[in-house]
Amino acid sequence: MKKITLFILISVLIAPFSKAQKSTIDLPINWDDSANVDYSVTDFDGTSSSLDNDPSNSSNTVLKTVKNAGQVWAGTTLSTSNGLAKKIPFTAGSMTLKALVYSPDSGVIVKLKVENANTGSINAEVDVRTTVANAWDTLTFDFTAPTNGSINLANNYEKATIFYNFGTMGTGKTYYVDSVWFSTGVTASKAQIELPITWDDSANVDYSVTDFDGTSSSLDNDPSNSSNTVLKTVKNAGQMWAGTTLSTSNGLAKKIPFTAGSMTLKALVYSPDSGVIVKLKVENATTGSINAEVDMRTTVSNAWDTLTFDFSSPSNGSINLTNDYEKVTLYYDFGTMGSGKTYYVDNVWFVAGGTPPPPAKNQIDLPITWDDTLNIDYSVGDFGGNASAQAADPTNASNLVLKSEKTATSMTWAGTTVSTSMGLKNKVPFATGKTIVKALVYSPDAGTIVRLKAEDHTDNTVTVETEATTTVANTWETLSFDFSQQVAGTAIIDFAKTYDMVSIFYNFGVDGATAGAKTYYVDSIYMGTGGGTPPIPDTNTITFKVDMNTFTGTMTTPEVNGTFNNWCGSCTPMTDADNDNIWEVSVDITTTEFEYKFSYDNWAGQETLDSTLDCIKQTGTFVNRILKVSGDTTLPAMCWESCETCFPEGIESAENSDGFALYPNPASDLINILGSTIISDIVIVDVLGKEVYSSNPNNTEASISLGNFENGMYIISIVDSEGNNSVQRFIKQ
Repeated sequence: MKKITLFILISVLIAPFSKAQKSTIDLPINWDDSANVDYSVTDFDGTSSSLDNDPSNSSNTVLKTVKNAGQVWAGTTLSTSNGLAKKIPFTAGSMTLKALVYSPDSGVIVKLKVENANTGSINAEVDVRTTVANAWDTLTFDFTAPTNGSINLANNYEKATIFYNFGTMGTGKTYYVDSVWFSTGVTASKAQIELPITWDDSANVDYSVTDFDGTSSSLDNDPSNSSNTVLKTVKNAGQMWAGTTLSTSNGLAKKIPFTAGSMTLKALVYSPDSGVIVKLKVENATTGSINAEVDMRTTVSNAWDTLTFDFSSPSNGSINLTNDYEKVTLYYDFGTMGSGKTYYVDNVWFVAGGTPPPPAKNQIDLPITWDDTLNIDYSVGDFGGNASAQAADPTNASNLVLKSEKTATSMTWAGTTVSTSMGLKNKVPFATGKTIVKALVYSPDAGTIVRLKAEDHTDNTVTVETEATTTVANTWETLSFDFSQQVAGTAIIDFAKTYDMVSIFYNFGVDGATAGAKTYYVDSIYMGTGGGTPPIPDTNTITFKVDMNTFTGTMTTPEVNGTFNNWCGSCTPMTDADNDNIWEVSVDITTTEFEYKFSYDNWAGQETLDSTLDCIKQTGTFVNRILKVSGDTTLPAMCWESCETCFPEGIESAENSDGFALYPNPASDLINILGSTIISDIVIVDVLGKEVYSSNPNNTEASISLGNFENGMYIISIVDSEGNNSVQRFIKQ
């Protein structure tokens, strides 16, 4: 009986180890043999993957991946971190992987990355765009010409990682991949893109383009001729300067053949709106600072428009014929935030020879009348949703004025700079007793706020802004803008500074969605007389503090940005001298009321603030902190994204605690407590209030090991035998 029992026991013990071990995942991957293959995958930075039914065939198993909010580079390694069972068999004649992908959208970038399982820096990546939506799509990843990195056949590549909609934050969309396999044989290399670009020979030419800051491009049918292929670009929300380079980062196969007599490029563009700025930028493929830009406006909507970009007189930069220019980039509706509108470009070509360029026009200057178009360059710069062009005076067809539409999608701060980015020919002649600029304005409404801003075209931190209000509707009215009376929260005029650029904002503070699209006109803009002498401002020293102990992201240096420094990014960095993760900076500020917020690493990230908080002001879509001061002020250490401190009031610092000594602080390995009475209880919590340690030492001293503590700030509560309590902070580093 004992032998039988022993046999049963041994059988039970060895049974779990007798199960066949699954094999490591390997190419080709088809997800169908989960009984024998370990199909574990590794998600990171926002993806969530699992085996699931094929969305078009429920009897087929595929890998389903949801791209949630996380990082724009969220992806999935198609194995555990150990990689595939065997290296990918790259050879000089076989460098291609293929994948069967199902995407909810066409034109989405799918990146495939291969790397060495032990050394991640040995890697290469290929980007391919999906061509269909909600259908299976065979994508070919040719590693003879990677998007990033390179293949060295002396190295091993045992890991494959897939990234869906690379470069875009996840929103919960679902993607599928079925077969992933290595394709043997030689892949014909496509020719590098060059001028003229027609988009018609995709079998032989690599028409890859490079989108950035909000654009999304793909080859598509001509909207007016379905048999013609063109490049379609959607300008999504992102940056006002979102654009598309008409090549990979390597640029064109040949440099643009600029010569002294041939400086023109043309492009056939299809825009949903007329009057839209289309910027064409040419640059050196290796040195981006070697560049020039020309701005043109579309003249029709929903029709093809041939735009001529004359680089003999660029809007920005200049052409130096000793340099090479091998890259071409298009920006649609430059200066306006994207809202999902679609643009197309067909032929892009160089115009050789031709008529010598016309003589350069004079730079715009005060007074501005808009009448001398033959000799003066009346180019203007719209931003935030304005659309401006010279037009006939609404009351006198023979008079030219500047017409500006504040569109239905415009921002609260939409405006128009009445010059190119080079500003006026001469600075505005501000002086004591001479601070008024006048403008003849035609508004559809009385009671409309019109703001005028003067600034230094070389330094956008040098500004002064003032406002006037219309008193009549649909009638010309002369408005006086006295720059000695600056808008609250903006900089005071400084006669030692240069102000050589002027911008006008209609219905300032109200967006287009609220007011609807409205049209304004301005005629003469000129220097008036008089005006007050600006008072010498009182300077208040404001000490800002931000507590980053609850911040869970990655950052190097917090900064404070606000109306007092023109939201300049990294110009007001904060410091943490005592390493308690409470950062501070002192700033001399002349205004008594201003908006601000905390950011980090030159706008790499910023606070997302709740508009209902009592320290917050919301203007349109902007949610910032607001502060009114009447003297030197040291602000409390506000918790990141909060109007409160991170910790309860009454918590003593280690230096000021009564009855107990806490040292060292900060600490790395041990923290010691010394009391004048018996210590009965110790409790430590983290910044989120979670208890991480407790003990009852019943001694006058105690030592606590911090080996298992994460770096950061902690709160320690110490109680002695007489019931006295001390609550202190300390740093583990």
